[in-house]
Amino acid sequence: MVCAPSSGMATLKSYRELHCWQLSVELRRGMIAVTDRPEVRRNFKFCDQVGESTRSAPANIAEGFKRPNRVFMNYLDIAIGSLQETENHVDEALEREYVDVSEHANFRLLAKRAIRASEELKAYLGRQNPKARPPHRRRARNPDLPDGTRPNLTEPDGT
Repeated sequence: MVCAPSSGMATLKSYRELHCWQLSVELRRGMIAVTDRPEVRRNFKFCDQVGESTRSAPANIAEGFKRPNRVFMNYLDIAIGSLQETENHVDEALEREYVDVSEHANFRLLAKRAIRASEELKAYLGRQNPKARPPHRRRARNPDLPDGTRPNLTEPDGT
C-alpha cells in the first residue's frame, strides 16, 4: 500500500489511514519492545533518544494531517528526519548488541519503508498543488554592506 496512489488519493478521514503513519507506529512499537529489555533499559540516554525519535515521526504525521498541503509537507519533512534518526539508533542497537542481525535488518527495512511512504505522500501533495511546495529559501542580504549584497568570498586572485 502506498500513501499516494498515482490514480488519485481518496479523501481520508484520519491520519491513521496513512500508510506512512502506520509504518512509523509499527517501528515505534518494535523499538519500545527493544528498550523494554532489561539490558537495554539500563542505558537511559539511549532509551530516551530512541523514545523521542520513534514518537516524533507518527506524531508529526498526525499533527500535519488536515492542514494545508504546504504545512503538511513541512511536517512530513520533520517525520522523515525522525525516521532517519531512528534508523541511526537501530544501527547503534546492533553495535551494542541490543538487537541481533535479523532484528536489525527488519527494523532498517521498516524504517526505509516508512521513509519511502512519507516521501511519496509529500511528492503527491506537491503535485496536487504546485504552489504548496515549500519556497526556495533565498540567502538574506547582508545589512552591513552598503548595497545590501553578499560579500565576495573569493581570494583576490579569483580562486
